[in-house]
Amino acid sequence: MCIDRAAGLNEALLCALSQLEPLRHDALVVVPADLPLLEADDLDAIIRAGQATGFAIAPDRTGAGTNALYLRLPRTIEFRFGPGSFARHVAAGRLRGHEPAVVRRPGLSSDIDTPADLALLQAGAARDRGKVA
Repeated sequence: MCIDRAAGLNEALLCALSQLEPLRHDALVVVPADLPLLEADDLDAIIRAGQATGFAIAPDRTGAGTNALYLRLPRTIEFRFGPGSFARHVAAGRLRGHEPAVVRRPGLSSDIDTPADLALLQAGAARDRGKVA
């Protein structure tokens, strides 16, 4: 059993992974909780892409961060969440010979990291309320 030392997401994922590996799971999907537009089809898309390639990644709307990650187990890359994580995850995979499938979908790209992200989401919701169906 691992202990959460509040060392951040990368360390928490390593802790969780240490619990999964003995159970012989074949994949890990990481999806942060700050994706308010996420739908089942988005999860299906990252899983299908990951099953096809062993390594799939969904960038945030700016292309800088990682909003979802599929890794075949045993793990193919090191976790690199944090600023600039998309490029760092892709580079880590390529160093090990794994070309990622990049999944770009609105539900996976719209995260809430800053007040500006929240304002953008609220502006989109206001626009949607004004549309006639």
